[in-house]
Amino acid sequence: MEDTATGQHPATPGPRTRIRDAAPRQFAAHGFKGATGRCIAHETGVSPGLVQHHFPSRQALRDERGPSAVARIGRARLYLAAERLIHEDLEARVREGLDRYQHPTTDRSSR
Repeated sequence: MEDTATGQHPATPGPRTRIRDAAPRQFAAHGFKGATGRCIAHETGVSPGLVQHHFPSRQALRDERGPSAVARIGRARLYLAAERLIHEDLEARVREGLDRYQHPTTDRSSR
């Protein structure tokens, strides 16, 4: 069923929403400075001018996503960094244990 006022299906997001939702994917793929309005327009099926009309700058697009999206990205980066440190620490401990097992010390006076 088509909405007669907009000519769109009610479940179809409008161009502003599609642009807003495509921006993070383009930022992830090309970096914040590398993502262009033309790339975002191509993904969303709108003209670059319409992207510019709704969001005059990349900063405006990022601001539209809100601080919660930026915070989620920051938390994800921290989580991945912590996970990497835990993995590296665990790997070092396992290697150390294997080394002690494979090359036991013969000095028994330290026991």
